[in-house]
Amino acid sequence: MTVNYNMASFLERAIRSVLDQNYPNLEYIIIDGGSTDGSVEIIKKHEQHLAYWVSEKDQGQSDALNKGLKLCSGDIIAWLNADDYYEPGALETVSNWFIKSPKKNILVGACRMFGGGIRENIIRPKKVNTDTMTAYWQSYFVPPQPSIFFSKSILDKVGILDTRLHYAMDLDLWLRMSRYEDFVCIPEVLSNYEIHTESKSGSGDGFDKFEKEWKQVCEYFVAGMPLGFRIKHTLRKGFFIATKGIVKSVFYINKCIFFVLGIVVRAFKKLTGIKRLGILSAEK
Repeated sequence: MTVNYNMASFLERAIRSVLDQNYPNLEYIIIDGGSTDGSVEIIKKHEQHLAYWVSEKDQGQSDALNKGLKLCSGDIIAWLNADDYYEPGALETVSNWFIKSPKKNILVGACRMFGGGIRENIIRPKKVNTDTMTAYWQSYFVPPQPSIFFSKSILDKVGILDTRLHYAMDLDLWLRMSRYEDFVCIPEVLSNYEIHTESKSGSGDGFDKFEKEWKQVCEYFVAGMPLGFRIKHTLRKGFFIATKGIVKSVFYINKCIFFVLGIVVRAFKKLTGIKRLGILSAEK
């Protein structure tokens, strides 16, 4: 499934990355939010390969995604935003994995992140579960959404996205899924995530604007967990905050020491007339 709103400059790439997989049992759905930038014409160009598409106003990204999720009838589900795209062979890799692991329901692969003035980086999650996804103080605690594939059966258990959320709707869904099982991580790069000025992650304050909602979702989820988990979560967060404070203090102290030493050396040179200090040598 792909959701789109006025992303015509990226949409063709996303669609082609799905169709060019040549996967034989594909149900491809596109939900467009009433775009006015030529996106509809791009969708129509490929409509013979689509199971369903629509272009109409919605209540935001979560609402658009829910429209598509309700229509999905396949065994394995994923969504691809219009400005992301799959790696060649990604769907075959995912399908083969699910065939070999019929009792598993959630798979996450690596994701290439680039653009927005950042250095290209491949995110390779090694462990994804309730513990890792509630540690919102860590980098990359949210697994890369374009590289996540899940069974329809687990979606039926946890329900669709919370439309009240604008930035953390995927994290909320993954946390609900994590109640049933951990994600299985594979090293293969499955998708590409581009940061640009028209995207949520590339506009305004970038990922900084996600942080408040991420934290709210994590803390709400933790509050409903058993006491032991809540204690562990609080201790981990406290240890991180304390460690970060110590590191900052050491850095500040070192900076002050070097500043004071600099003053002392300059004063000594001025008083003695020595221009250079060194072992067994001094120039006047």
